[in-house]
Amino acid sequence: MMKRSLVALAMVVAVLGAGIPALAQTCTTCCTVSLGSPWYRIASTTGSLSWGGARYYTTTLYAGVTYQIVLRVPWGVDFDMVVYDENNNVVGRSTRGGDCDEIVTVTPRWTGTFTIKVYSHSGSGCFTLQLYRR
Repeated sequence: MMKRSLVALAMVVAVLGAGIPALAQTCTTCCTVSLGSPWYRIASTTGSLSWGGARYYTTTLYAGVTYQIVLRVPWGVDFDMVVYDENNNVVGRSTRGGDCDEIVTVTPRWTGTFTIKVYSHSGSGCFTLQLYRR
């Protein structure tokens, strides 16, 4: 009887444990950035980072249009963001302290492909990257 109970408990733990990665993807933020109006979200994606890791995203930005790139981060981590033009020049950077959303405002002088680097200064977890325009 004891042996069957341990097997049943192990099966329950295995089933419950399968849900843990999904729970780890649930993010709550503090130091939340408020854009105000009239910003319009035009793109959004989610991802995750391990400590010291980085992700790169590319997008076309148009000359003369003002964009805000917002990185929503979970509590307890310090993720940062850098935006590069197609010549690999830094056109924006946000390195606020831990637990804070990051924001970069960019108004390109020419239309081109821009790269957004999201990286972990410390901690690991999920994030949401959002692109807004006026």
